[in-house]
Amino acid sequence: EHGHFGVPANVEAYEALYFWVRNNQEHYNKLQIGEKSSRLTSERISQLKAIGFDFIERCNKYHDDVRWNQRVRELKNFNEKHRHFKVPKN
Repeated sequence: EHGHFGVPANVEAYEALYFWVRNNQEHYNKLQIGEKSSRLTSERISQLKAIGFDFIERCNKYHDDVRWNQRVRELKNFNEKHRHFKVPKN
């Protein structure tokens, strides 16, 4: 539908897909430097390549800085409210 694999992180409907995409990109990159991945098998890599999936994360510094600053603010707010940094998974 959109012609790319850049799943937006800030759209709730795509949040799980966004993290899945990022996770697979990270696992692929680890494999490229010799680390093992129990999740990303050669068969799974072939499946994703067959649909044109881009394993290279394409982010620019501006978006990285914006995301970083947003997360720092969120963490600060969480700590002020809960008085700890043990952020629950869900």
